[in-house]
Order: sequence, then C-alpha cells, then structure tokens
Amino acid sequence: MNNFLFIFLLTLCFIVSMKVIAFAHEKMSKKDRSTVTYVHFRNLFPSQLRFSTQNVKQKVRNILKKKNAVWDESTSQWSYKYYDGLSALSEKDSIPVVKAPFGYALIDGHHNVLSNIAVSSEWIPVKVIDDYSHLSIDAFWAKTELMGWAYLKTINGKKSVPPILFSELQDDPNRYFAAIAARKYKNEADRDSSGAEYPVWVKVGKDIPFIEFMISDAMWKRGLVYSYDMGDNPPIEFVESARQVLLESDLKGLRVIPSRIHYKDLKLPIN
Repeated sequence: MNNFLFIFLLTLCFIVSMKVIAFAHEKMSKKDRSTVTYVHFRNLFPSQLRFSTQNVKQKVRNILKKKNAVWDESTSQWSYKYYDGLSALSEKDSIPVVKAPFGYALIDGHHNVLSNIAVSSEWIPVKVIDDYSHLSIDAFWAKTELMGWAYLKTINGKKSVPPILFSELQDDPNRYFAAIAARKYKNEADRDSSGAEYPVWVKVGKDIPFIEFMISDAMWKRGLVYSYDMGDNPPIEFVESARQVLLESDLKGLRVIPSRIHYKDLKLPIN
C-alpha cells in the first residue's frame, strides 16, 4: 500500500511539474513574440519568389522623406535614425518573421527589407511569430505555406522554394499594379482609406495573405501584363481589362468592385 501511495504521489508530482514547465514555456513564448530584436539582413530570408522594383522605390522615397536615412556628401556615407544609427526602420515598423532551420523567414514586409538594403541599412527590426526551426527545410515550407506565411509560386505559376538572397527575387510588375489598383481600409468600420481613386478592388486590413500576388497570377494567366511605364494612373482600358479578369477569377474572398466608381461612393462591406 505504501509503495502504491509513493508511486501515486510521484506520478502526481511529475504531472504537476510538467504543467508548470508547459505554462512557463507558453509564458516565455508569448514574451518572445512581443519582443522586437534587430537582426542583420543576411540572417533574414524571403518567403516569396517575387517583388516589385517600383514598390521598393516608393518605400525608399518614404525613407528619405522622413529622414530615416540621410546621405552625407562630405563623408560619402549613410546615417540612420534608429538602433543607435544602424537602421532606417524603427521598432514599431518591425517585420514579422518565423524561425526557420536556416535563419529567420519573413512573413511580411519584403519590400521594407529591400528598401532598407537599398540605402545600405543592414539591421532590420523583427518580431518572431513562431518557431519551426526543428522542421526539415521541405517540412518548413509546407507548414508556412499552409499557414499563409509563404507564397511559393513563380510568375509562370510553377511552384518553387524561395531563393536564399533577396537580390535573386524576380521583379513582378503585375504585383505593383495590384497594389495601386486597390482602395485600402484598416477595417470595415473605418471610413478613412488610401489608394486608388477609382479602385478595382478593396483591401481591408490584411484580410487575404499575399492577395497582391494572387491578383498578379490571375492577370499573368490571362496574358494581361502591366508596364511600369504606365505609371500610377494606367490607361482606363487596361484597368477595366484587369477588373474583368478579376471578376472572372475564382479568388476566394477577393472584394472586386464590379464597375468603375469613385472611392467616395463605395459602400462597405463589398462582397
């Protein structure tokens, strides 16, 4: 009887200790996820295969306008506003990442990282969302794609693993068109918005991960290709062709505006 009681108490202590450890781990994980850390960009890796040079140029202009990076002609060097003069990004602009077997993979913010690299800013603020570093590389990409944290398609629709270097990402002009053709709201109740005056579609928060690439894919599939020469106000004929492509697409959850209308006349929600 004494032996039974001893084993019972030992088992009970083990269960309690495991729960305490699990609670401590969960608490520590939550703390880690709320902490912003500056990481060298060479330890960061893309989770997509494409980007837009025009998006990067826009963000570089914003960096310079805000004087987050300043070029000193006398010394031929950049100076930066944040992280003791080492970064052009503040902690509030931290990039969400996930721990990978090979470093940190971006969940979002690829153009922010690229624009900082463009002004020779090497340190990027990141916030770790989760840790999948224990997975194999193939399992890691399968998991992040399932979570909506990676977009593994090339311009021609082939599935592939992202490159190691940001410099090897493929320029996708349709991705830029998708961005400038949208009217963007923070949430359904927010009447303040930004973006296209006569939008093709509406974006609310971050409702659909990588939606700009999905729009780009739909356009490439139909042979409709935006040119940077069109600028931020493409010809109406092109815009309406893109609208028709998206109306005929099967992109689940995409809020396409069925006809040309000024954003002030829009009524949310748009299904």
